[in-house]
Amino acid sequence: MDLTTDSGVKQYLRSNLYPSCHHVERLPEGFGGFVFRAHIEGDGAGPSTMIFKHVEPYAARSPQWKLEQVRLEYEAKALKLLTQPEMKHEGVRPPNVIFFDKTNWVLILEDAGSVPSLKGWLKLGVDVGRAASKGKALGRYLANIHNNTAGNESILSDFTGNETAKSLSSTLYFKRLPQVAESHGFSGEHIRQAAVQGEKDVLEANEVLTLGDFWTGNVLVGEDGTLFVLDLELSKPGTAEFDVGQMAAELYCIAAFRDHELGMAILDAFFKSYRLARDVVVDTAKVAIRIGAHLMVIMPNAWKAEASKEQVDEQLRVGDELIRLGVSGDSEGLMNTILKPLIS
Repeated sequence: MDLTTDSGVKQYLRSNLYPSCHHVERLPEGFGGFVFRAHIEGDGAGPSTMIFKHVEPYAARSPQWKLEQVRLEYEAKALKLLTQPEMKHEGVRPPNVIFFDKTNWVLILEDAGSVPSLKGWLKLGVDVGRAASKGKALGRYLANIHNNTAGNESILSDFTGNETAKSLSSTLYFKRLPQVAESHGFSGEHIRQAAVQGEKDVLEANEVLTLGDFWTGNVLVGEDGTLFVLDLELSKPGTAEFDVGQMAAELYCIAAFRDHELGMAILDAFFKSYRLARDVVVDTAKVAIRIGAHLMVIMPNAWKAEASKEQVDEQLRVGDELIRLGVSGDSEGLMNTILKPLIS
């Protein structure tokens, strides 16, 4: 059966676990995997819907990206880990795992409902205070994960083998950074150094467990306000700055392209709460480089539907300056950027 299609997923569920599955629809979410919502008829004792995720040896939305299917096993491991008592944080959690099938590379998860991602939720009209509370919760949640996995070899060793995650993250953000930056009109030794160090950190660092793809599109805002953290197939050992910088870059884009007050409120709250909750001081220079790389390689395409060319060009200049300050380790200069709440 073809688990990349609605009919194939329905056949799988009816044959194996849920004979009463009566409808399956593919969801627009999911870059790496094929994601569906399955509807189950029942007596009310169990869930009426669930999320069905299947992976092939390529990215679902970009088949040219070749990815090992074992990444789904790492996602299942990460989901199990993040449900442990020491990892929990009020108001933020991953969905519960219902079933994992390694033979067919299937992961069935709790359905958070037809709710918006944090990126979709952060629209004009959202109360600034409510937005800041989400940033605060995410900062504490991420800091707690980093605190509990820092130097913990029993945890980190379980994820060391996720070579797909290392290869994808290092290539997407850093290996191709000089080429992409040059296509936008930016070059220099600072970009080359950022690319070399960033790629090395992704491939070799073993400091904390990184969630790997922690951004506003992979966080759902539940009906009761709970934040659901999704898509953990890129979880791997690495640096804390990788996760912090990715979320920060996307929160900053809210400020740059939608609503400056709203975006800065949630970004500042995220930075401050992360700083206060971490057991160690984060390397703000590396966070600056991570944000800058994201603005160079991801932002132009990801935000082109909402931003003018002039706005995109302005944020490319911001990205270049953040990379420059990060590589030079200019702490005074960084204090005058969006990173100030992460510093003091």
